[in-house]
Amino acid sequence: MSRESKNISVPESYADIPLRDLQKIRGLEGDEEFIAIKVIEILTGINGRDVLSMRKKDRDEVLSLISDALSVEHTKLIKRFTHEGVEYGFIPNLDDMTYGEFVDLETYQLDFKNIHKMMAVLYRPVIKSYDKYYSIENYEGSHKYSGVMENIPSHIALGCLVFFYALGKELLNSSLRCLEEEQEMSTKDKKNLEKNGVGIQQ
Repeated sequence: MSRESKNISVPESYADIPLRDLQKIRGLEGDEEFIAIKVIEILTGINGRDVLSMRKKDRDEVLSLISDALSVEHTKLIKRFTHEGVEYGFIPNLDDMTYGEFVDLETYQLDFKNIHKMMAVLYRPVIKSYDKYYSIENYEGSHKYSGVMENIPSHIALGCLVFFYALGKELLNSSLRCLEEEQEMSTKDKKNLEKNGVGIQQ
C-alpha cells in the first residue's frame, strides 16, 4: 500500500502488534469513524490528519488489511519466547505458584489495561534449561518486567488468555460434575433410607 511514494506498513497478524498497541485499541471509545482513524494511526504510525487526507479507497484498503490481521486467532499457549535477546518462560508448574503470584494474577486478569502486568507474573527470564524442562527467576513483583511485557507480540498474551479461559471453563465443568454426582448420591441415599423405613413418619 502506498501514498505519495510513502510505504505504509500494516501488521499481518497479532504477532506483528506490540501488546501496548493492542491495549490502546481495546481502550478506544467513540464513534465508528473516530475509532477507525485511531486504529490506523496506532497500527501504521500515520498521523490522524494524514489519515483524513487519504483517498477513501486507500483508507478502506488499509482498514481491510488491519481487519484481516485482527481476525487471525491465536489459541495456543506459548511457553517460551525470546524478546530482545532474553528468553522468557511461562511458570513451569502452576501448582507451585506463590500466594503473591496468585493474588497479583487474580487482580490483573480482570482488566485488559493490566494485561502486561499479568504477563509479568506469568513469564520471567529462563535461568536454567534442559531440553523441554526449564526454571525461571523467582517472582519479585510485576513491576520488574511489566515494562518489557508491554512490547512483546500480542499473540503471546492472547494465547495466555485463551489458556486461562479454557482452564477456568474446565474447572467449572469439573465442579458442576462433582455437584451433579453429589446430588445423585444424595438422591440414592434418600431412596435407600426411605426403602429401609428411615425418615418416614409412622
